Amino acid sequence: MKKWTKRIGGIGLLLILKTTLVAQNVNFTIRVTGLQQPSGKLQIAVYNDKNGFLTPERVYKNIVLDVNKSILKHTIEIPKGNYAVALYHDNNSNGICDKNLFGIPVERYGFSNNIRPILSAPSFQSTVIEVKKDLEIEIALLK
Repeated sequence: MKKWTKRIGGIGLLLILKTTLVAQNVNFTIRVTGLQQPSGKLQIAVYNDKNGFLTPERVYKNIVLDVNKSILKHTIEIPKGNYAVALYHDNNSNGICDKNLFGIPVERYGFSNNIRPILSAPSFQSTVIEVKKDLEIEIALLK
């Protein structure tokens, strides 16, 4: 009888922990404006680590959306925390942010906090967003 009580108690504890962990997730909505052509793909990278920011292998969540209108909105469920978003409109759907001879993107791109890079890519700190509850951000694409 004691074994069954312990097992049931253990199962109950696991269910409570699972419910608590799930309850800590929030909806994070990314709204993208400035899509000029209804074609290609929108490549969105969500980062949660300053050491891996803008490193493809260190993306927390990678999202690829078909571009069929000038404004796109996408919601993901994530744990509360600090995140940075980098994205670009992959017009030719080649999976690469095409750049010119100087390394400047020729496809439209954007970052969370609508940071506009000047001479180099932005830092995680400049693009970081604290997500404590359901949140919607807007990123306007740059050229």
